[in-house]
Amino acid sequence: YAALSHCWGDVHIPRTVMDDFRNRLSGIDWDELTQVFKDAVTLARMFDVPYLWIDSLCIIQEGDGGNDWHTEARKMGSYYSNAYFTISSASAPDGSYPFLTDRDPKLLPATFKLFEHDPDSPTVCTRLIPRREEKRSDLFGRISTRAWCWQENVLSTRVLHFVPTELVWECKSELLSECDYRPDNIYAMGLINALEGVELDPMTKWHSLIQAYSQRSITKESDRLTAVGAVAEKVSAYISSEYHAGLWRSDLPRQLLWELPSQQSPEYLRPWPFENNHPSWSWASVEGRLRLGSETFGGSVKANNARVD
Repeated sequence: YAALSHCWGDVHIPRTVMDDFRNRLSGIDWDELTQVFKDAVTLARMFDVPYLWIDSLCIIQEGDGGNDWHTEARKMGSYYSNAYFTISSASAPDGSYPFLTDRDPKLLPATFKLFEHDPDSPTVCTRLIPRREEKRSDLFGRISTRAWCWQENVLSTRVLHFVPTELVWECKSELLSECDYRPDNIYAMGLINALEGVELDPMTKWHSLIQAYSQRSITKESDRLTAVGAVAEKVSAYISSEYHAGLWRSDLPRQLLWELPSQQSPEYLRPWPFENNHPSWSWASVEGRLRLGSETFGGSVKANNARVD
């Protein structure tokens, strides 16, 4: 099966609710699907992949008291890591935009003779490479700002990124683009290997993961810990410690020393208790890019007594 990583956006997307659960088991009308869902189905069929996992359809979204969502949210990491590949609709800000679409003509390959007046001149095939600053800001669009999509990318085994300029392939051993230009300096890229080396220094790896994750936005602030839960489960295999609201008990004194850089807007510097139940001592209680204890204090922290109730 393939899995889809996409932005829900502000448009209506088909969802499974308890009232139509039985009907969903019989089939879903093609015309009910968004353009992103249709493109994902088309792509899966092109690869002869018979099944497609889409979160809004495969998880009951309402009508059951949230039971199915709470159960399935804990399994989402395995759904993406075990998928044959993940389809990332990076060029679509919401479900109404197709990602299988015609390219901008100026980005299509062009051929010409190397020496115009020489009949034996070799033919050159070339294409325009978007400027590096364009690739950073526009290439991955809204999907590179979303928290759930971050976890989906980190845990996937293979990802096909459909971006406006080209197709980008990412797996555990390669990161390739059509124009053979490595799309570096994009914080959406390389996530598939974000857990590489976690067994060597899991705490430092956790710090770098959370600093990257904290840049991402999320619709429901109450989901901020849930959306990183599957990554925490992967890291927990190498940490003999209890996990409390995004922090590890064995490294608690240092991890309590997170901060938001002072240059960030004042609205990011307040806790959000009205939108989530995360404790004020957890980084998950605030919004904005974090600096964690290891970066700020260099690990020079000694605790005389630490207790979590």
